[in-house]
Amino acid sequence: MASVTMDLPRLLDRFSHVPVEVIDDGMPGAEPYPQALRLVLSSHCGQRCQYPDEQVLWCHNEGIARDALKNAAAERILDVVRSFREHRGIRRVKLGGLEPLLNRRLFDLLAAFRGIGIDDISFTTHGRGVNGHLANLRRAGLTRVTVSIQSFHGERNVQLTGRNGLAAQLDLVREARSAGLVPIKINRVLLRGWADDLPEFIAWLGAEQVTARLFDLMWQPGHEAFYEKYWVPWHEFLPLWESEVERLAVRHYARAWRTRVLFALRGGGGLEVNLMRPKSESATPVCRSCRLASVCAEGYLGCGVRITPDLKLSPCILRPELALDLTPLAGDSRATIEAEISAVLAGARDSGEVKPR
Repeated sequence: MASVTMDLPRLLDRFSHVPVEVIDDGMPGAEPYPQALRLVLSSHCGQRCQYPDEQVLWCHNEGIARDALKNAAAERILDVVRSFREHRGIRRVKLGGLEPLLNRRLFDLLAAFRGIGIDDISFTTHGRGVNGHLANLRRAGLTRVTVSIQSFHGERNVQLTGRNGLAAQLDLVREARSAGLVPIKINRVLLRGWADDLPEFIAWLGAEQVTARLFDLMWQPGHEAFYEKYWVPWHEFLPLWESEVERLAVRHYARAWRTRVLFALRGGGGLEVNLMRPKSESATPVCRSCRLASVCAEGYLGCGVRITPDLKLSPCILRPELALDLTPLAGDSRATIEAEISAVLAGARDSGEVKPR
């Protein structure tokens, strides 16, 4: 399959025979981006997502050291969520990035989020220890679930993730539907040479009526050789589902300077991808002046408003120095806290220079 840059005009021309819905976050009536808080409740993850031939982790771990941090205080997390709910109208919370801890605190937080008006609560899981608990999580307040599946072939899944978890992941999809945690989404990172199962995977999406997000491998400092070896653009695989597309939904996000495309498939199911847009042309000044703009896929607030386990508001995965430490703000006035948060969300706390990692 030839690798040709896929921009939006080329994509729309290729699918001129199907209906297309285009939504821009600046359009009247459209939701502003980001619309959700993404909470990473733990720096621990038992999953070992790795370059299969290298035994080196490719998971970016939200920019934090694996197992190096204590769990964030539940009350402080709740304070942050309450502030975003009251001052910015956010009603969606995503728990994920690393595997959520299935403990009493999680159930209490779910109930507390619902109590302050958060009505859309989801989490992303690799299916470690979650099976059999979704009905209880649903009663506590969880509304949706995303399951990470890196390969549809069992042995290859083991080589990519370090564990034999495929059967549990597939069971979890069925359990989520039974528990009413819908719509169900699947996350998958594409690696060159490790996508031969995609035809089977796509057929399963249709049979199960679920949507998969296909992510290109993320560039990381120090991983340049691995990135060159394993990166493959999603559009190389487009012929595998092109004939089954019945409509497109295109969403532009100006702040993150990214475009998300949903391919809805005949009979149900779908695939969601990101169109790469040069961050040097971004609407956000911090991205335009960043020396990492040429390799950045996410963009400023590209993952939404992330709160990491060490209680930092992190707007950029590649540049942790841009994060706002929320811990010392606990004793500050509400106005001071809101001013600091607003500055981060506006990209106004940075000179544009990249500090050493």
